[in-house]
Amino acid sequence: MPTPLLDNRQLGPEIQRSSNLLTNGGLEQWQRGAGPFTATGAYAADRWSLQIAGTDTLSVQRTTTSQDVNSNAAAWITFTLGTGAGSTAFLNVCRFADTPQMGTRTLSLSIRVWASIANAVRIAIYDDSGGGFINYSAYHPGNSSYQTLTATLTLPTGGTGVWALVYFNASGTFYIDNAMLVAGEQPANYVPLHPADDLARCLRYYEIIGGNGTGELIFSGYNSANNYSKYFYIPWKAQKPTTPTVTKVGPWTISGPVNSAAMESPSFSGCRINVNANIGEWLYYNSGAGSYITSECNP
Repeated sequence: MPTPLLDNRQLGPEIQRSSNLLTNGGLEQWQRGAGPFTATGAYAADRWSLQIAGTDTLSVQRTTTSQDVNSNAAAWITFTLGTGAGSTAFLNVCRFADTPQMGTRTLSLSIRVWASIANAVRIAIYDDSGGGFINYSAYHPGNSSYQTLTATLTLPTGGTGVWALVYFNASGTFYIDNAMLVAGEQPANYVPLHPADDLARCLRYYEIIGGNGTGELIFSGYNSANNYSKYFYIPWKAQKPTTPTVTKVGPWTISGPVNSAAMESPSFSGCRINVNANIGEWLYYNSGAGSYITSECNP
């Protein structure tokens, strides 16, 4: 007799499933730095952002000393309750425009959470179709240990994305790590990606060009006429899902008769820099470790 196929509900959470729909579910990648990040709407760990309600305050930092077992990093969160009434959250959003395969599936979310206060933090899975479709986990028991919180939701039609959220309901310090969003009614334990694959997912939405040293990006030329432009192509490390926002960050040094330098024509695969100069030899380069170009796309 052939072995019958297991229904998803019969799978235990320890059955390894690597199909995590979340980018940077393990909170290993922090391309914007270690923080603290405190502004609503700001990204902290890659693809994880802050949603601050009312007069609440939220601070998110990278920690490498209080992470979950077999993890390299986690989010260290300090929360102060004001008038937010439990609506302040740390979240990761999957947009259907970027992941259309989610459709109207049933999805299950699991997140490892540390708390020392009972009933202070819980997770939720939310569909933004406008119908208020959201399911919450139980609250963390507040026993000063990592606990796996889970929530499951069947997605309705008409939404544009599914949100994985960590909601805070009382002031305190919390640690968030190892989130897993999978198809089906059975939540799954977190399965890490290879570091190269994990970073590649993050680069699809945000990347830094030339941030590792002085003079890493050098644009140079010689002009035989005034007010003449030269163009240089800058390819992205990873193709973007939509047209990115390109920003030149930090002090850049001009040597010679440069009039201006502008980032132009961003696309899924790269952009160009237009350096306009007068007669003579010129250089335009990033002059410090804090000088670089960012390409950011958050659909």
